[in-house]
Amino acid sequence: MGKKKIPRHWTRSPKIASELVAGKFLPFKNPLNEDFNPVPQERFEVSSVFDHAQENGMNIGLWIDLTMANDRYDADDVRRRGCRYYKLPLNGGRQVPQGCIDSFIRVCSKYIETNPDGVIGVHCTHGLNRTGFMIISYMVMVDNWAVTEAIGEFARIRPPGIRRKNYIHDLCDRFNGGILVDIPEESDVSSAKTAKTIKIKQS
Repeated sequence: MGKKKIPRHWTRSPKIASELVAGKFLPFKNPLNEDFNPVPQERFEVSSVFDHAQENGMNIGLWIDLTMANDRYDADDVRRRGCRYYKLPLNGGRQVPQGCIDSFIRVCSKYIETNPDGVIGVHCTHGLNRTGFMIISYMVMVDNWAVTEAIGEFARIRPPGIRRKNYIHDLCDRFNGGILVDIPEESDVSSAKTAKTIKIKQS
């Protein structure tokens, strides 16, 4: 049986953030199990996320998967580490329904309420667009960040930040009175290959 196809631009996306966003969120790209078999230096698995967190003194207690896929890794690999796995599937590139934003905020707020020093891991396919949109929405709605500052902070910690203009436009419509934020021209995540990357120790 042949290996599964690696998602488009996945290898060009930085693996994981080097620090937390808003002191609680750790964004990363979709881990892939051995069925995908990227070259050794590009491998990024569930264990890679937890190894990185442990090395940086982070305790991930809640893991949120924003992808539509169910075959890229085994969610039980997350649960076996004492971490809650929460699936909130979002269509890539599509407008995020308000109900999904509300669900994200509810789940994260409940976790933080009982685990004030805990870390929430969040990923979509590349850990940039859907991930950034949801984290920024939380920052604005719960932590009272200005949307412009939240967009910039996410991009600083998880470069190159949100790349799809429709997500930026949606954030500005919701939280900035429709006034747009200046961002670079939309591109695919290939520009991320020049951004800061984190080396992951292979198990």
